Amino acid sequence: ALAAGITARADLMLTELLASGKNAFMLLAMIHRSFSNYLGVRTLTDEGDNPQAIRQKLGLSPWVYNKALATMKRSSADQLVHAMKTLVA
Repeated sequence: ALAAGITARADLMLTELLASGKNAFMLLAMIHRSFSNYLGVRTLTDEGDNPQAIRQKLGLSPWVYNKALATMKRSSADQLVHAMKTLVA
């Protein structure tokens, strides 16, 4: 929901996860890792790497790569960098 820009849904999901006892820092680390994958796929795709090379360079399973690919198609590298900076600000 967060990567798709559905902030209301992302906020509700975060609230539910925190209420269930999930560690806030663990959630932040998971979100950061996802956005890092999105940025890596975006950057290597923009550089012309093929899917197999990208998966190998980033150490991604096919499922994670496909999820990152779908998300990165909706975002520029600048948008992803800004999102990552916002996460740690």
